Amino acid sequence: MLRILIASITSGLLFPMKKSGESECFLIDLGNTGVKNLGSFEIFGGAKGAEVLLQTPKKQVIWSRVATASDKIELTEPVMGKHDLCFRTTVNHEQQFAFNLHYEDTGRKVITKSHTDKLQSLIEELESKVTEITDQQAYAISREENHRKTAENTNQRIIWWTLAEVGALVVLSIFQVYYLKSFFEVKIHV
Repeated sequence: MLRILIASITSGLLFPMKKSGESECFLIDLGNTGVKNLGSFEIFGGAKGAEVLLQTPKKQVIWSRVATASDKIELTEPVMGKHDLCFRTTVNHEQQFAFNLHYEDTGRKVITKSHTDKLQSLIEELESKVTEITDQQAYAISREENHRKTAENTNQRIIWWTLAEVGALVVLSIFQVYYLKSFFEVKIHV
């Protein structure tokens, strides 16, 4: 039985086991505040099978799982102190086990007046920024409306100017046709 003290908050380990009944245990120090979500494990190899236990130093099992692939180690109640994390293979050929610990303390945190004052100042700053953004949006909307009205007015004037040009060209064309017709007419004097 191999024992390793794992003291850091984030740890991972990969190890092999070869025959049924073989086990590996690791001593895990969870500190003096509660831990609820401990980590995860995975089994690699052909046929997979293992029993995973988390137990107190007095060998009282507080979490166990029979697994065939991977699972999370999640506890129903926060746990603190030193515990054994044991893996026992249930198949007769070599398997690789990997586990990763990624837990956070769930101990009580005291909220003081300075915390709430800091939060209040952040909320006020956020509120002023939101008001500023709202004002900028209202200004941008009014500017867009003015620009749209100007563009529509300009487009109407262009249409009227184009129609006036077409009318002038039609009148000028009619005038030229009559003028040229009268210029080329033979005038007979009697």
